[in-house]
Amino acid sequence: MAFKNFNGTLKSFPLAHLPTLALSIGTFSFWLELYVVRLPFGHTSWLAWGILILCLFMLLTSRGWQLYLKQAVALLCHESLFLKVIAATAFFLGLVYLSVGLYASLLPPHLLQESDALTYHITLPRQHLLIHSFTHLTWSVPDLFLLPIDYALSPFELATTWPNKLIQFVFFAGCLGVVFHLVYILSGQVLHRAAMGVVAVMACHAVAIQVGLAMLDLVMLYCFLAFIDSFLAKRWGLAAIEFAFFFWSKSFIPPQMMVIGAILGMVLYWALKTGFSWQELPIPDSRARKILLAFFTVTSLAIALPHLIKAFYYTGTPLYPLGTGFYAPLMKYTPDHWQVLLQRAADCMSEKDSYGHGRSLLAFIKHFWLIAVPERGVNNAFDYPVGLVYLLVLVPWGGLVIKSLKYRKLPILSLIIVIWWLTWWFGSQQSRFLLVPITLMIILTISYLPKISWVLTVLVIVSLGLEVISLVDAHRHDWGKPLIKVIREKDRKLLELKPFQGKTELELNFEDVAFSQFPVTVHQDNSVYVLPK
Repeated sequence: MAFKNFNGTLKSFPLAHLPTLALSIGTFSFWLELYVVRLPFGHTSWLAWGILILCLFMLLTSRGWQLYLKQAVALLCHESLFLKVIAATAFFLGLVYLSVGLYASLLPPHLLQESDALTYHITLPRQHLLIHSFTHLTWSVPDLFLLPIDYALSPFELATTWPNKLIQFVFFAGCLGVVFHLVYILSGQVLHRAAMGVVAVMACHAVAIQVGLAMLDLVMLYCFLAFIDSFLAKRWGLAAIEFAFFFWSKSFIPPQMMVIGAILGMVLYWALKTGFSWQELPIPDSRARKILLAFFTVTSLAIALPHLIKAFYYTGTPLYPLGTGFYAPLMKYTPDHWQVLLQRAADCMSEKDSYGHGRSLLAFIKHFWLIAVPERGVNNAFDYPVGLVYLLVLVPWGGLVIKSLKYRKLPILSLIIVIWWLTWWFGSQQSRFLLVPITLMIILTISYLPKISWVLTVLVIVSLGLEVISLVDAHRHDWGKPLIKVIREKDRKLLELKPFQGKTELELNFEDVAFSQFPVTVHQDNSVYVLPK
């Protein structure tokens, strides 16, 4: 009976939210692998993958996605030849796009864009698995960062001989499913708009550049979009869990969300007092608020508390590098060591000023164009360009906001975009941190435009075609190569090391140990990192 109830509950779970199950399964599995399973060489078992695949099979028996597919086929049969050609073109380009992304996700991380994954996203969980302990790795400053998502993904990434990126592709697929459902609901269940929303998000360069790579921005994007989708559907517990994973995903996210929440609350209070109506999001009643608070609190304790305690013990702040130095850490350091830790925190904080063209009024006006286009090579001062689709929806979205305000309707999701954008402007002006507001902008524009013009449709498909070319070109050097030829030379040298070879040492930088099958130690002068015998 209990299994039948569980099976029925799981079948009612939305398929697009499968990645939420992956995060929950991965979080539990990491601690199990660390202290109970304890496999050698920093590997994990297939437990997490096995549970996730079982959940996927159960979800595939639900009828929701099948009904969408039948409706789409029936709708397309009655459309004009031109629309059928447009749909077939988008389908073909999308298929190539997803195939290239899936192929890339099966390769081990090795590209320049994956440097963060090779430095700490994958490396740190693996090093902890190697020593079977969550104690601080003194040679790694990022080990003090808030990284619960990194650890939740590691049981999937480290189950194979070499680290894989397939779980990131699962999150990308989840993003597309959530985008489809959001546009479907916001547009009044208009199926072709939902499909258009998916194509537009795929065609956004800020999204496409990360498909198939070991980067966490698409994972974070999924968490926030899934939270909005669950909130709209009044699945309060699920919404709280998804928001908790996003809230604790990086050290700067909690204060950013608090600022956005405070400003949003003040604006809502003023707007409702002056006669504006609430648009888009439902208002949770007292029971719903209790559910949201309870699930958020429990999830936060489960996923973030170990990281917060470790950071506070070693640095005096739970959100390292934010706030370092305000309180003395519980760990006792020599004065020189403490100064080094403070300097490293200052270096991390200074990174936010290394992007953009300053914060003058002129720079603010110009950046709306500059973030979309390359300035030097294929990149710009904001890291990488966000692409054509953003430019296509920017003005229509602005028009929709003005129209809503004119009719005294407060567009909550658009208000979130505006406040988010301002916090980004005064924080780190790195384009990847605009991924959430830009995607929301695309979703709202496609959902609410009075009419989707043929010009916009064709331009979005052209943009998708350009992204397909970009994806193919980015991975063309890896086609058909054995995996040992794909990874970096320094990683091949690590894999050649065998245990018990005497006093073998290998000089390394901290960003070079992702493929290490042994714990890393550091010389007393902190200058080089070595592999123990």
